[in-house]
Amino acid sequence: MDYNAYGRQLTDEQILKDQHREFVGSFWDEIGILQFEFLVKNGLKPHHQVLDLGCGALRGGVHIIKYLNKHCYTGLDANSSLLRAAKKELKKYDLENKYPDLIHEQNFKIEKKNDGFDFVLSISLFTHLPIHLIEVCLKSVVSILAEKGFFYSSFFEVADENLCGPILHNPGNIHTYKQNDPFHQSRSQIQKIANNVGMEMKYLGNWNHPRGQRMLQFCKLALKK
Repeated sequence: MDYNAYGRQLTDEQILKDQHREFVGSFWDEIGILQFEFLVKNGLKPHHQVLDLGCGALRGGVHIIKYLNKHCYTGLDANSSLLRAAKKELKKYDLENKYPDLIHEQNFKIEKKNDGFDFVLSISLFTHLPIHLIEVCLKSVVSILAEKGFFYSSFFEVADENLCGPILHNPGNIHTYKQNDPFHQSRSQIQKIANNVGMEMKYLGNWNHPRGQRMLQFCKLALKK
């Protein structure tokens, strides 16, 4: 993954020292709980099937898994060392008996589960992806999303998609770029992609992310009679 630094593999010693918590962007407790509470607020129930795209070391996953029934959580990440760290976190939080599926995958190849995932979540994923890979992601999600399911994704918003950056975001004091990591996108850019792959997009905006990321909601386009 030459478009960001996320492919760097952590050593077992680094994982033992919990350095994966910093690697995924810190704010381990704050953002982890924020993700979970956001999903519950938007209708998550224990029986729902959840797909966590870019699950990392389960910053949000540990809270979601604890709440869900057994076999209801699937986490997918491109970095195999973070999935090793995720297993460490599962043991620490005593969640191994929830039997979450943790999948190493770099190209958004996702298998549909039962009638599809009720909730798909990606936090700080679009922020590390160039725009063409966001299209790949949305194409994959629409194929595995339940008919009445929702995909929620955070992103760094820019008003003018032609601005190459750096753009400063507050809170967080983060600079983002059009063609370099961390990436920003405009609503209209993502809206166009969503429409092309058969999804509706709704801008939810501020959800109290400590670095100023905004939230988007996607669902399948309603079938017209």
